[in-house]
Amino acid sequence: MKKKTRRFSWAWRVSGCSFAFGVFVFANVYDTRILPGVRVGSIPVGSLTKEQALVRVENVLSQPRVVLTHNQRSWRLTYADLGATHNVKRAVDEAWAVGRQSGLAAYVKAPLLRTPLALPLTISPDVLASVTARIASEIGTPPLDAAVEIRDGAFSVIPEREGIVVDSVRLQSDLDQALGLAQPVRIELQPELASPRVSASDLSELVRTAEQMVSRPLTLKGEGKTFVVDRDQLMRWTSFRRTSPEVSSLQPTGKQAPLELILSAEVISQYLEQLASELDAQPSEQRVLKSANKIEIMNPGKTGRKLAIDEAVPLLKHHLLAGVENPVDLPFLEVPAPVAYEDPPAAPTKEGKVIAVDLTKLHEYLYENGELVYSAKISPGINNWTPTGTFKIYAKTKKQKMSGPGYYLPNVPNILWFKGDYSIHGVYWHNDFGIRPRSHGCVGQSLEDAEWVYDWAEVGTPVVIYKSQ
Repeated sequence: MKKKTRRFSWAWRVSGCSFAFGVFVFANVYDTRILPGVRVGSIPVGSLTKEQALVRVENVLSQPRVVLTHNQRSWRLTYADLGATHNVKRAVDEAWAVGRQSGLAAYVKAPLLRTPLALPLTISPDVLASVTARIASEIGTPPLDAAVEIRDGAFSVIPEREGIVVDSVRLQSDLDQALGLAQPVRIELQPELASPRVSASDLSELVRTAEQMVSRPLTLKGEGKTFVVDRDQLMRWTSFRRTSPEVSSLQPTGKQAPLELILSAEVISQYLEQLASELDAQPSEQRVLKSANKIEIMNPGKTGRKLAIDEAVPLLKHHLLAGVENPVDLPFLEVPAPVAYEDPPAAPTKEGKVIAVDLTKLHEYLYENGELVYSAKISPGINNWTPTGTFKIYAKTKKQKMSGPGYYLPNVPNILWFKGDYSIHGVYWHNDFGIRPRSHGCVGQSLEDAEWVYDWAEVGTPVVIYKSQ
């Protein structure tokens, strides 16, 4: 009995050592490999290194995943074609980690492992929808709605046509489900007959209405001129589009027509731009003299007029669509005169105050230390009766009577005497300042200007009177 026990004990020891050695060898081999039996999705990766597993999984995923068939045609689509991407590296990392958290016992159980790991999947809805639409367009021929075209100066109805279509929503749903399956999928496409939404009979009333609209010439008036928009031009303005949520005024009462008649704002604008070249009136320049205390308009210029195209377009569209009676008065915008500033003549002196009177330009300039502080239009003496030269104000009179052969003027205001009976003063009996001479030699100006000059000037202020070139 003792000898048998010894032999049994020895055999057990040899068997145990062999098992331990096998486990050691197994652990050493699979230290850098995924344990046997591990799968990523339906792809076996056991006994592979991470690098080998990555290559295998990517190779499998690059193969066609879905096969679409119709008659003799087929489309073999990969995950990438359908906008699906996988996080392969993450899946392989998880596969390698299987069974490594339980120590040596995991290696003993390794041959029994059959663990399927999820393969993270991300689907791009936009890409999937694009693929679906492309395949549907390759198989089907969409129905053709009846339409209206303008040909040879008349409205012509293009008849409707039936089509064959693929249910894109259903196809996209089938593809979406196929991406989540472990095995490749085969889908047989089933196109369906599709009817048009618009028939030729739906457009008959609309065509009659459009014909009535273009058969009446449109008369336009502006700036004393008349223009007639004939049928050919009205046809160029006209087009048709599918009915918007707002029903056009041209649609028959009751059922809304599938198309509506529209007038092209762009084409109408182009026509009106041609008219504008005949109707627009350009403004002339307003010339202004600016001083420290006054902005004086030397030449008022003239405002212009411009055809208001942005207002005219909706006006014409309304007249045509609503059947308003002719003619149409075109709207215009006033264009202000551009302003240009004049440079004043050079000051006679850079020091103190001085009054300069230009008999040619019928203008008076007031300077102080070389700066223009005021200007005014004047009316000097007729027949060159106003003396020229350099003078000084020798007296100031607020108001007095002036009379002589053929005139009697009481209460002449704000008088600045510069030579004998010659003076600069206010005038209430005419308004020809800056237009023509009117006096017997004095320098007349408006009551407002005369008051300002009287208050500003002092006895002794130089007065320079001259004729400019």
